[in-house]
Amino acid sequence: MQQTTEKDGLLFDHAVHRDAGKSLNNKEETPVHYFHRPEVGDNSEHLLGPAPETRIVSNVSGFDLRAHVLQRFDIIAGIDTEYQEITKGEHTPASYQFSAFYRHGGVWEYTERVLDRPQKITFGQYLHAILTAFDIGRRKAEGMKVLLIAHMSRAEWHMLKDRKAVAEQCQVIHGVPVTIKPLKWSVPFGSKNYAPVLVALRDTCLLAPTPQTSLAALAKDTTFPKVELPKGAITRMCDYRHEDPETFQSYAITDCRGTLVYYLRFMADYEAIAGTREVLPITVGHGTVEAYVHQQTQAGLDILDLVGKIEVQDTNSRGYQTQRLQMKPSLAVCKTFGVESFMGGLNNAYVIGERTGKILDLDFSGAYLAALGVIPRINWDAYPRQTLRITKKLFDGPAVNMVIAHVAFQFPATCLYPNLAIRRLGSLFFPLQGETYCTLPEIVLARYNLEQRSRSIPPFTFPYRMPKLANRS
Repeated sequence: MQQTTEKDGLLFDHAVHRDAGKSLNNKEETPVHYFHRPEVGDNSEHLLGPAPETRIVSNVSGFDLRAHVLQRFDIIAGIDTEYQEITKGEHTPASYQFSAFYRHGGVWEYTERVLDRPQKITFGQYLHAILTAFDIGRRKAEGMKVLLIAHMSRAEWHMLKDRKAVAEQCQVIHGVPVTIKPLKWSVPFGSKNYAPVLVALRDTCLLAPTPQTSLAALAKDTTFPKVELPKGAITRMCDYRHEDPETFQSYAITDCRGTLVYYLRFMADYEAIAGTREVLPITVGHGTVEAYVHQQTQAGLDILDLVGKIEVQDTNSRGYQTQRLQMKPSLAVCKTFGVESFMGGLNNAYVIGERTGKILDLDFSGAYLAALGVIPRINWDAYPRQTLRITKKLFDGPAVNMVIAHVAFQFPATCLYPNLAIRRLGSLFFPLQGETYCTLPEIVLARYNLEQRSRSIPPFTFPYRMPKLANRS
């Protein structure tokens, strides 16, 4: 394998072999691939600037660069680090690697490297390695937009010499650093020459079904499943790198490929499902909210009106005019009721007394999201009614009635499973009688067991609007 040493002393190993995992259809002496595609995206504004029109047609299997928002970046790279624990809490790097695309002249160029580096490098040196792998010098690098993708990247950032400086400009979510806004970083090019670049960080563990989903699970259905190592090798990577360099490099670079290919597929699917081409989701939840806002906006709905707020003019302490969000009166009145009525889940044991043996706990997956799906859009311009006859029906026409109430209740003495909770001693209790805050489904369920003498303070109910959804092609 050919090795080259760049000006900053970093050693680059071209990690493409005849037997190094899945074939990338490249010639062994040229670890570079070109991507083209016939689709042309629309220009749109973004923190990183407008997205250019880029033609991409893939002749390398596995990678999906259809997502329009990705065309705003000059470089997209999956990054990974292998390391070994020397003493408890002290680690030394075995390698740094990346799998990267560079967009120029309407073409995506691909390359990958495993950096054989026995000492920790800085974030700037890591970026320098990616840029110079494409023969990008200081002048060309100035102002470039770089998107770095990692999976469970605590290890990657821990292996950076200047990780604290990087962390100061990042937001840590579930223990991994990401960027809300692109960070500006100076990349060293030797002789005290630096090039400023804009860097966005994303982590695929935040875009997985659960934050703890492993890379092996994400990559198993891609063209780059995780490479298996011999037993014990993962804890002694520095030694194993010298014992079996080809398998080591195959393992290292395949992790980068798997991370990158999953992210690219996620983004392509996200744009196809959500209908928005403007968002670079940080988490699955963030992507869901942005998709919902986009769809509501496309339907001609005001997102502030949706959440019961208005924008008002204000003056700050320096006398400058500012804008702030203010709750509509109807929201201000009912917000306390909503907070008080949310108490968490209900657990029921269907036997009485202390039991031994296996206990089966049944839980509804996605229960909150499913419930939110039947809640209508509330009309915050109308003041909530304080009179309503509660029947055994949850639905009023096409939607659920929005009811939050303070009730006094008394269940029959024979009721084994009262369903109205009260807060006591920092926990929830379900007594036969008392007073509490609750919602319509709880009231309807309680009516099956309530005696005639039970009474209810008139609840608040919220008028609702049924939005006209825009047709989606």
